[in-house]
Amino acid sequence: MFINKKPMKRILIKEIDRLYSKIHKGRFVSEYIVYLTENDVKLKAFNVVGEKSKDHYVLAMLLTNDFGGLTEDEIIQEVAFEEVIKNQ
Repeated sequence: MFINKKPMKRILIKEIDRLYSKIHKGRFVSEYIVYLTENDVKLKAFNVVGEKSKDHYVLAMLLTNDFGGLTEDEIIQEVAFEEVIKNQ
């Protein structure tokens, strides 16, 4: 018996690097990969630098894709830099 499930689109955000300032001690800019996934298959990927760029791409994905009535918390999954490093 075949069950027709609706595709589940999600946004996955991974912080992959931190670019530290040589002038301002302790300050950094994060580098992210922002994925659009459907049923855990990556459809699109964007490499962005900075929080504002990440937010721009996420907003664009939210506005141009149908997420089937899910809330923002159900759509977006963020993976912190520490988790990425730990899992390598």
